[in-house]
Amino acid sequence: MKLLSLHIDAFGKLSNFKLDFDAGLTEIMQENGYGKSTVAAFIKAMLYGLPDNRKRGIANERKFYAPWSGGDFGGTLDIETEKGKFRIERRFSPSGKDSFELLSLETGLSADDYSENTGFDIFGLDAESYEKSTYLPQRRVETEMTDTIGARLTGLLEQSDDMLNFESAVENIMKRRKEYQVYRGRGGLLDDARDEIVACENKIKEYEGFLQNAEELRARAAELEAQAQTEQSAAETLLEKQKEENELKLARKDYENYTELLRDVENAEREYSAAKAFFFKGIPEKDETERAQKLISSIEYQKSKLNSDNSQKFERFEELKRKFGENPPTAYDINIAAVKADTLADRKAEMEKEAISPRQCSTLYAH
Repeated sequence: MKLLSLHIDAFGKLSNFKLDFDAGLTEIMQENGYGKSTVAAFIKAMLYGLPDNRKRGIANERKFYAPWSGGDFGGTLDIETEKGKFRIERRFSPSGKDSFELLSLETGLSADDYSENTGFDIFGLDAESYEKSTYLPQRRVETEMTDTIGARLTGLLEQSDDMLNFESAVENIMKRRKEYQVYRGRGGLLDDARDEIVACENKIKEYEGFLQNAEELRARAAELEAQAQTEQSAAETLLEKQKEENELKLARKDYENYTELLRDVENAEREYSAAKAFFFKGIPEKDETERAQKLISSIEYQKSKLNSDNSQKFERFEELKRKFGENPPTAYDINIAAVKADTLADRKAEMEKEAISPRQCSTLYAH
C-alpha cells in the first residue's frame, strides 16, 4: 500500500489540515507539539476506525482525539494498492455512531474492494498488531508478538517473494538509517539537524540580545518622545504666553492711542467751544477765514513797517538827546533858529550872487 494524501477536518489539535506524501519516505520534521503523533494516529484511525471503549486517559483514543469544541470529527485518507486508488472517509462521533465510506479515486464512485476494516484487508493485521509493527506511537512503543503477526510471519516464510520483499525493505530501512545517523562518529541528517538546532539556538540568543536592545531602544525612544512632548507642550505654553503678552502690549498701545485721541477730541471740543463763543454770530465759512487770514497778514505787515519807522524815529530822538542834553530847545527856540536859518540861506544866496566869499559872509552875519 502507498499513502497518497490526507485531509483532517478535525482530529485532536489539528483541523483543516492537509498533507501530501512524497514518493518513498515522507518526513515531518517539526517542533514538539506540532501534531506529528496526531497525524500518525489519524492514519491508523482511517484504516481501522476508533474503538468504542471506556478506558481513561490517552488509552481512550475516541475521547482523547475528540475536538474540544465537541461534535463529530474525522477526515479522508487517499491510498494506492494493487487494486487501484481509493479514498477512505470516516466520521467519528463521541456517542460511537461512526460513518465509513470507500470511494474510487478513478471513478469517484463508492467501492467495495475493502471493508470497513480496511487495514486488516490490506495488511492482514488487526489494529493491535498494526500498532506493534507498522505503527509505533510515541506514547507507547511495544513490539510484542501477536497471533496475527505470528501468522503473518509464518506466511512470509512460505512465500519466497514476500521474504525477498521483506529483506529489501530491511535493507532500505538500514540504508535510510545511515542517512540519518552513521554507526560511528558524527554524520547524517540527525547530526546535521543537531548542528542546525545549535546554530538556530545561537541565532535565537543573538536575536534575543537584539530584541533586548530593541526593547531598551524602544523604551528610550518612548522616554525621549514623552520628553519631546513635554518640551513641546512647554514651548506651546510659552508661545501662548508670549502671544498673550504681545496682545497685551498691542492692547496697551491701542489704549494709549485711544487716550491720546480722547484728549485730542477734548481739546478740539474746547477749541470749538471757544471759537463758537468768539464767533457768536456763527462760525465763519472757508472763504471768510481766507479773507480774514489775508487781512491779518496785511495788519502784520503794517505793524512791522510801523515798528520799523518808530525805530528810526527813536534813534533820531536819542541822537538829539545826546546833542542837546537835559535842556532841549523849546518850540520858540526852534522857530527863532528856523528864522535865522532862512535868513542865512537868503544871505548865502545873495552872497553867491554878488560873489562874496564865505568868510565875508560870516562877517556880515556876525554884524
